[in-house]
Amino acid sequence: PNSAADKAGLKDGDVILEINDRPIDEDHSLARELQRYAPGTEVTLKVHRDGEDLTLKATLEEFGVSTT
Repeated sequence: PNSAADKAGLKDGDVILEINDRPIDEDHSLARELQRYAPGTEVTLKVHRDGEDLTLKATLEEFGVSTT
């Protein structure tokens, strides 16, 4: 609760396909792509959920920091 993922609308089972139009795959890990951005940066995520592709916006937070 209250994580950047939660605030962006990500749900359990979602598969992140892209971050800012950059693919997430075996050659481009999510962790590596996230390192390209500073905390506070808004990114666009392409997510696959329940047979549909969705576009969500997320504002990145510092790893391990809760805003509760």
